[in-house]
Amino acid sequence: MQNKPERVAWTVLWAAFITFCLIITGIPLGIRYYLLNATIEQDTQLQRIEGTILVQEAGGETPTGVTGTTLLPPGEEVILDATSRGTLDFFDRSHITVYSNTNVELVEAETPRYDVSEQPNRIVLRLRVGLIRVGVALPAERETDFQVITPHTSISLEEGSYRIEVTNETTQITVVRGEAALGSELSTDIVRQGTRTKIDLTGMPADPLPAAENLIENGDFQEPLGTS
Repeated sequence: MQNKPERVAWTVLWAAFITFCLIITGIPLGIRYYLLNATIEQDTQLQRIEGTILVQEAGGETPTGVTGTTLLPPGEEVILDATSRGTLDFFDRSHITVYSNTNVELVEAETPRYDVSEQPNRIVLRLRVGLIRVGVALPAERETDFQVITPHTSISLEEGSYRIEVTNETTQITVVRGEAALGSELSTDIVRQGTRTKIDLTGMPADPLPAAENLIENGDFQEPLGTS
């Protein structure tokens, strides 16, 4: 049996009304979401101290050598050999020193596009192997979410000074000043100022130790002296 014209008219009218309501509410919400979450990628300055530093572009095949200063966009990887050393200076005035035999990727470096956003600046590094010293700057107008990802853990850094070293077996973090959070939001371990810890392949941090390391074996001569 065919529908009555009145029923069809009411169906079309209600469908048009619902579509209109979705449009007038969806467009402002979409605009608000964009204003609050849109970001701008920021360049990072790479400065060579000694040796030649290689930079692998995202998606590139052959790394290029850097013998001075260059700007790195997110996605590029910095590779140092045994003779190289350099620094990375970020847009928020944070700074890291990159030592020899280190491989570090600039994953993210971005800031909110609009002032109305309450999102923090964001800097994410992936330290595959090697040693870096990190100085996280005091926040200015906006906080910075500063993270270092290693093969063994993820590290969130507050304003302060840190030493992070990665080998095949472990990640060691030393908190000179500030505080570091290891792991994820579901399971977090805090490393306090003046302490250090190691994280192995299990992802579990060892008990914290004093930041200062004793580099002299048998310094108190309690053990028998070896013969040469």
